[in-house]
Amino acid sequence: MKSSREYFNPIEWLQSQGVECGHITFDPTVVPQYRIRRGSAHDGTLVFTYENIWRALEPLVTRTSYYKLTEPPSEPGVVRYTVGRARLAAVYGMVDLPVGRYPGQRERVTVPVRCDYAAVSLPQTPGTSE
Repeated sequence: MKSSREYFNPIEWLQSQGVECGHITFDPTVVPQYRIRRGSAHDGTLVFTYENIWRALEPLVTRTSYYKLTEPPSEPGVVRYTVGRARLAAVYGMVDLPVGRYPGQRERVTVPVRCDYAAVSLPQTPGTSE
């Protein structure tokens, strides 16, 4: 069996796909709170690789990912993410596909993430005080 690993900047990948990601910053030295992992087995078609990468990055783009030990605050806030280099690992060989066992590859995308919450100050209603 042959395998490969490649690393890439998730923000550059998102921008190459035309996705706006101003709330995500890239830091190759980030100490992650958690990692997002997505993977699948397929016949080697590039669209499946792109699908795996998108499934790993989508929770960051939609701001639905968070560190379990620091759940999002109940009051409105802004979620900001810092990500490190994403890893795309593949193992080539025989894989079980819905149509049977065929030559293909198993892939896994791993994205290291640090999540921060910034409180948003809401305008006060006239006549109220703190």
